[in-house]
Amino acid sequence: MQDFQQQLLRALLAYAAQRGADPRRLCALSNIDARILQQGHAVNVTPAQVNGLWKNAAHATADHLFGLHFGKPCSWRRWAW
Repeated sequence: MQDFQQQLLRALLAYAAQRGADPRRLCALSNIDARILQQGHAVNVTPAQVNGLWKNAAHATADHLFGLHFGKPCSWRRWAW
């Protein structure tokens, strides 16, 4: 599960950076050590930190639908039963 969480956080930060946000600042605001994410080490973040990252990314990008726009490019059909 740690790998999935790390991939999700890195993708979220990359998407926010494409929208003009500073990933290091987002991590700092969310109390997440950006160096650990960059180095590829396993991350252990709390649900509150992840929630904070989502909220901070939405605020920093001025996109109140940030999560929706982040997930939009995903092809959910491949997950269909």
